[in-house]
Amino acid sequence: LNSGEPDLGKWNDGTTVYYGLGWGVLADTSMGEVVYHQGGMPGTSTIFLRNVTRGQTVILLDNVTHRNVRVAGVNILRLLNDQPEHHYKLPLARVYTSDLIDKGTDDALAHFNELKSDTDRYYLDEGELNALGYDMLQDGHSPEALETFRLNTLLFPSSWNVYDSYADILAKDGKKEAAILMYERAVQLNPQDDDGKRALLRLSTPGN
Repeated sequence: LNSGEPDLGKWNDGTTVYYGLGWGVLADTSMGEVVYHQGGMPGTSTIFLRNVTRGQTVILLDNVTHRNVRVAGVNILRLLNDQPEHHYKLPLARVYTSDLIDKGTDDALAHFNELKSDTDRYYLDEGELNALGYDMLQDGHSPEALETFRLNTLLFPSSWNVYDSYADILAKDGKKEAAILMYERAVQLNPQDDDGKRALLRLSTPGN
């Protein structure tokens, strides 16, 4: 950074990483200097990891967007370097959305409430739940996507983005009045939400 300090961050499971010049860098150097870059889109996720010290490369491509290829890739490197596999926390957002599609709203919420207090085994991330909502929408699961965005507003009520995303899907689903309420809340929390302001103007215009 401009201050001379490293750009320090953490994965959702607590892994410490740095960022620089387009590359993520693992803070843990017990198996060598490891850099990585990842990407994805609805329906696919990828990661490229390179152990610079030992000349090892791991490339993963997955057809599930949020199965956490970072964790799998690092564990492959650990196995290559005779280190035990690390058991990371599981994404509760993924469990919930899978239950939502397979078992329905009531069972999904009941299981979610059962697991959410088990913070030793599960983590919950606002952005991950949001992204999974868009994934479900992309895959034709509109009712489940709406339920996911609605839950996100209840779990993270101080985040403007969850209201903005929920409003976006409500508007596409023809629920104009509810969408306006959500956009208004998003703009209230974040006055710089220009997309939300434009959406409010559009929805408030007669004939739209």
